Amino acid sequence: MGWTESAISHGQPLVGWRRQARVGGVEIEAGWQYQEGQFRLCVVLPHLEGRTGEDRDAREEFATLHPELFDFAPLYDVLASPDGQVMPRDGFGHFAPSFVYRYVKAPDLTVKQLVAATHAINAALEA
Repeated sequence: MGWTESAISHGQPLVGWRRQARVGGVEIEAGWQYQEGQFRLCVVLPHLEGRTGEDRDAREEFATLHPELFDFAPLYDVLASPDGQVMPRDGFGHFAPSFVYRYVKAPDLTVKQLVAATHAINAALEA
């Protein structure tokens, strides 16, 4: 069903979950990360790995073509997100060389909420 991660990034705790998925005919990793009250839906796109502006544009194009990977609507009840505002508003966040994400503010999530989000995202990836 995937794997978890935990780390300290930029001096802050980070936890996450991802799994392999086949989307648009290619193998990717999809899941979530949680850090500093940001719940991120994320993908790792090994087939579009790189650090150039063109590489970033290609990852953003892939993400734009697959909005289902960044659909927070089924998670709002689980996350109890106060405003439901998906960020960044006009695109995607990026961590080179292959990571793309969008997030909602969801402070103080519990382990139970993160597990429920994992199940919901996993079910969506299997649909």
